[in-house]
Amino acid sequence: MSVAQLLQCLTKVIDLTESSVSNARWFGFGSFFLSTKHFSDVDLLVVCETQEDGILIYQMCRELLAEWPVDLLIMTQTEAADTSFIVRWGCIPLLGGIPHWRTSQGATSPDENC
Repeated sequence: MSVAQLLQCLTKVIDLTESSVSNARWFGFGSFFLSTKHFSDVDLLVVCETQEDGILIYQMCRELLAEWPVDLLIMTQTEAADTSFIVRWGCIPLLGGIPHWRTSQGATSPDENC
């Protein structure tokens, strides 16, 4: 599968979770979001209000995690604030889905035969 297909899957999952879990905020970090052409995985952070919300988000992401090289980190708002993770790792907010500039930069997936 291609990067475009990966982005489509990510956008679908983000839209689904945002409509099901109030105040879920998605962020990207790592090589996929740093304009490098090659990457080994996609690092995602979801910040939600409660641990129960986190469990629900994880359940909604199972198929994505099984099919793609995605590392998903889920934190509550308190955990994110206590660790300063968003600032320390330079996380990029994914408002309205995945930034489409990613495919315009000529990125390739880790395994073009997926």
